[in-house]
Amino acid sequence: KLVHIVQTFVYDNEPRTPPHGMGNVLGVLLKIAKAFRTPLYREKKELLYKLIIPLHLPARLSSYGEAVVKIALELLWKAPECLNRYVRELFSVWPVRSPEKKLFLQYEVECLVSFANKQGDKRAMQRLFSHICESVVDVHFQIALESIGMFEREEFVRILAENRDLLVPMLVQSLLENVEE
Repeated sequence: KLVHIVQTFVYDNEPRTPPHGMGNVLGVLLKIAKAFRTPLYREKKELLYKLIIPLHLPARLSSYGEAVVKIALELLWKAPECLNRYVRELFSVWPVRSPEKKLFLQYEVECLVSFANKQGDKRAMQRLFSHICESVVDVHFQIALESIGMFEREEFVRILAENRDLLVPMLVQSLLENVEE
């Protein structure tokens, strides 16, 4: 039933309609996710892809997005093997024209980088940093500024230092390509 409620919210509502009650639904979902035992069954892992990813689609993501990130991270802590697929599917619904959504999703990317580092998942880290490098040179100045701002955060700098062999060449290449344009 919860999947049906979320799908109705995502696909049937007017784009400008405020998300009445969605915060309550997501609060309940977070409590349910916290109560799940590990290892997660396949059906519970599918919540990431059938429930959480579609919630990134509506234009009003910023009004409930923080709860979506908390639920996603809670499920990923219980099933870290789902991280690569989650990141891949998140980037498949990444907004093209909405700077507001891109700015919010940068927060989720930062949370996922921290999570991937704690899990030691180099493949997910590479995919996430590749995206950050693209964002650093984004044509919209706020996106680029927010991405550059990540490098001012202590935890992010520590992660970058720990993985410099993998991540610094990607960043340098992205910056050089931007300078050449």
